[in-house]
Amino acid sequence: MIRLTLVVITLVISLAFMGVSYADTWYEQDFDDLKDGAIVGQDGWALHPEMLDLKSSTVQSDVAFGNKGKSLLVEGGQYVIRNFPAGKHGGTQHISFDSRKDSDPGGRTNNYIGGGDVVWDGSAVFSLGLPNMLRAFNAGSHDIVAPIKLGEWLHYHVVIRFGGSQTYDIYVDGEKVVDDFAFRGSAKKITHSSLDWWFLGSSHVEEGGGPLVAYIDNISIGSGEGFPVTAVSSLSKLATTWAKLKR
Repeated sequence: MIRLTLVVITLVISLAFMGVSYADTWYEQDFDDLKDGAIVGQDGWALHPEMLDLKSSTVQSDVAFGNKGKSLLVEGGQYVIRNFPAGKHGGTQHISFDSRKDSDPGGRTNNYIGGGDVVWDGSAVFSLGLPNMLRAFNAGSHDIVAPIKLGEWLHYHVVIRFGGSQTYDIYVDGEKVVDDFAFRGSAKKITHSSLDWWFLGSSHVEEGGGPLVAYIDNISIGSGEGFPVTAVSSLSKLATTWAKLKR
């Protein structure tokens, strides 16, 4: 047992140092330190400026990654946005998060990432669900790129190139499913030079046969391409494994 303990501790420390050494993370949120209830008004989250009549997604502790802590519950009729310092995060950036969809088949979580003015023609634009698929915009084309496993946490890693290429990739559990898709805004000659905002949700209370029930946890945003499986998720999984080993 002592040897096993040392192995687990070594893995945790190695992953932690790997995250510090090779990833420039400038925003993280696992919701554990936020109050239960509306995310709007906490940690800089707000309602979408064009959707002020919608409700806020909620912080809750009934469902969370690794069955520990809290996560963000996203339901239909909600659109929330997190703004970041304008023009500060250009070049290649990445967003990582864990997400789980429980509603079958109804609803989808739409994700819009971009810079400058908040617009629907963003850079990386993709949706999780309806009908249980990951769909992503390649310029003006909305493509089905991967299935979504219901009731399971999946890890999403989005690499966004705000430089000359104006393209993005998406990894799901470490597998690349979107490769060099053109920004949605490029179809209308809209350019995005930095990661200034990310908004998510759905304006439809019910869509595709029912209401949306989805969760988001372990958000990590940083400069560079990062890693398809981040230190945050890896450490969470190690912590869960270690909890089982101690029983």
